[in-house]
Amino acid sequence: MRPIPDRMTRRDALARLAGLAAVASAATSRGEDEGAERPPARIYVTVPGRRGEAPPEVAGVLAVDPKDGTWVRVASAEYSIPRVSPDGRKVLCTRQRLANGQPLGLHVCDARGDDPPRKIADGPLRHYSWSPDGMRIFCVERRDDGGSRTFRMNADGNGRDELPIPATETIVACSRDGRWFATLSARGAEGPLSTKLEVNLMHPDGSGVRRLLDAGESRVVLGFSPDGRDLLFTRYDRDENGIIRSARLEMIGVDGKDWRIFLKPRGKAYPIQAAWSPDGKEIAVNDYEDDGKAGERRTLDTKITTRIEIVSADGQRSRRLDVLDGIPFGLWDWR
Repeated sequence: MRPIPDRMTRRDALARLAGLAAVASAATSRGEDEGAERPPARIYVTVPGRRGEAPPEVAGVLAVDPKDGTWVRVASAEYSIPRVSPDGRKVLCTRQRLANGQPLGLHVCDARGDDPPRKIADGPLRHYSWSPDGMRIFCVERRDDGGSRTFRMNADGNGRDELPIPATETIVACSRDGRWFATLSARGAEGPLSTKLEVNLMHPDGSGVRRLLDAGESRVVLGFSPDGRDLLFTRYDRDENGIIRSARLEMIGVDGKDWRIFLKPRGKAYPIQAAWSPDGKEIAVNDYEDDGKAGERRTLDTKITTRIEIVSADGQRSRRLDVLDGIPFGLWDWR
């Protein structure tokens, strides 16, 4: 793994040792899970239920086979934004009231869909992720003043404690070794609703802060590569009214070098979401297209088309994955 060039302080060294000890302890405590066969990796998507376009048996969180596009439903239509545990067995998701989108808390369910989701935390939590050992969860709570609070808690929702992350920083991705957060920073933003935020890297204890991308662009961070070398993000192109008209996938090395465009728009379709394969060799891309007119905002009557394309990490090869023909969905994870 290419290291992130920074000076390791005594606190960093202790934090790294503590993290390694936690992983070792977790591996020992899992007991009967030791040596258990990992379930096959799946691409996790959300089919919204509020638009009324999806049959009731399809709406919700789905686990899609990346080889043939077959799927199973993991959670019903109230649940969305799935994040899969490192061992591939559990799925975090938020529950919302379908009528108005009101957040009803953070839930966890079995990745096979055998058990109904179980609530583990209240509140409008977002941008949540698993620790590398799957024993803890990082999550962000939005404050009334527009700032953020970052928490860490046990996988069952107990033992919640606040991390020393500034209120201006919203955690949007966690490296798979647990050493780094990527944050969207509101420092110097043009108002609390600005979408043009800088992207920073920092340790979970708030140290080692480094600006990775300057403010001034509308972007969404999608995640670290499995080897921790790159950060993948979507850069949006908006018109004079602030309406999204196109987007492209971009990457940058976590050392701030080797920025490049990974995938450009193809005709009217453009990439809006993506997820790395577990081995980092491929990226699942959600291509978006609609029939809206230039200068007009999208409504519930706007026809939306989404589709999955599997692209090699070097961008040289791609294949279309036939899934949910004609039904819009969001793509969130691949584990």
